[in-house]
Amino acid sequence: MRELVVYGLGELGQLYGAAALRAGLRVTPITRTSDPRAVLHALAPDVPILVAVGEAALDPVLESIPSARRDAVILLQNELFPPAWRRHGVTPTVFVPWLLKKRGTALLVARPTPVYGPHAALVRTLHEVLGLPATTLDTEPQLHQALVEKYAFILAINALGVLRDRTLALWLQEDPVRVQALASEAAALGAALCESAIDRARAAVVVEEGMRALGTMSARGRTASERLARALAHAQRLGIATPELARAAREAGLS
Repeated sequence: MRELVVYGLGELGQLYGAAALRAGLRVTPITRTSDPRAVLHALAPDVPILVAVGEAALDPVLESIPSARRDAVILLQNELFPPAWRRHGVTPTVFVPWLLKKRGTALLVARPTPVYGPHAALVRTLHEVLGLPATTLDTEPQLHQALVEKYAFILAINALGVLRDRTLALWLQEDPVRVQALASEAAALGAALCESAIDRARAAVVVEEGMRALGTMSARGRTASERLARALAHAQRLGIATPELARAAREAGLS
């Protein structure tokens, strides 16, 4: 029987874990109370490990995975760039889910999920079971572009969300200039964090496309303030000008 480890049982961990069960896989969860090394020791060394924890927990989770298993890792975080996995010696499969899944609400999908890496076929199978679109990327530069596009989207809407709890559609309608400025800055910062050549103009366009597709979604996320503060710290460290992001933080009383 094929197997999958799901590390973290938040909304996405539960979603993809349930899809794996429906696809006939045996699923082994790792939760906050688990001993990861003990759980993994009981499994074959090539069992894929879907890491579905929040961005803040990613470093310690990757550190907890034995080095012999670091080619089996599958990552899906919103704020994810190659340095995050390279410093742990991980060669992951990565996918970029453009969907919104919150407790008690219907699943919203903005665009197909890009997937890259050795377990891309498994990730596509999970999406097929869920009835969600997914596309396989052929090169690392394509993956880097996809990562920056999603980061720029999340950061831009979080910056809007700390200002006012509007839907994405309403922001696009009432302040398109500010949306465009935030999307552009977020794309520039994402490119710097990715340490790769990125089409920043395309990333900014994708941000607006995503906002249209998820127009009923509120811009205010649970971790919006923390993400914006983290982004401004990155921008200062990297020497990236982000006046609109900084202005949003000031107006929200965050700086």
